[in-house]
Amino acid sequence: MIYTYSLIAIIGICLIIFLLLIFQRRREDEKKRKEIELLTAKSQLDSVRDNLNRLRKNLYEVENRFNDDRFYHNAKKEELIQLVKKLKEVEEERDNLKKTIEEGAVDEKALNLLENRYKLIQGQLEEMGDKAKELQDEVTRREQSAKENEQKFKLLGTQISQTERELEQQKEIVKIKETRTRD
Repeated sequence: MIYTYSLIAIIGICLIIFLLLIFQRRREDEKKRKEIELLTAKSQLDSVRDNLNRLRKNLYEVENRFNDDRFYHNAKKEELIQLVKKLKEVEEERDNLKKTIEEGAVDEKALNLLENRYKLIQGQLEEMGDKAKELQDEVTRREQSAKENEQKFKLLGTQISQTERELEQQKEIVKIKETRTRD
């Protein structure tokens, strides 16, 4: 009978030790799982930070292009305005010459000079017209580019706001997982 009680006691002690080992093993597995979750959360946090930094870099690049486009748009627009003013002056001079030539109140030699001057002015007008068209195309292109960059700027601003919120959420998740891992 003593042997039976001793045997039962030994089996009980072994069972308790076995259960303690199982619980210890489960605790270790749970701790490893929590550590893995923490590492995953930290990795996701780093990924969100990298994405945020990339978005901010893109935002600054787009902002610089936007500002450059606006500056060049305004500069080329002003240059175009000055060219148009000069073009009007040259057109007025051409019209005056044409009127003088049509009136025919001058001698043959003066008429030849006026006709030559008229041809020169007409050539100038064509050159200025071509330059004005090029400037207008540049102004239009810069204006379109500025609008596109402004839209990209706004979109990136929205994406950055969303990513910042996501970053804050990810920070909270990491804090929670760190707390759970310590417990």
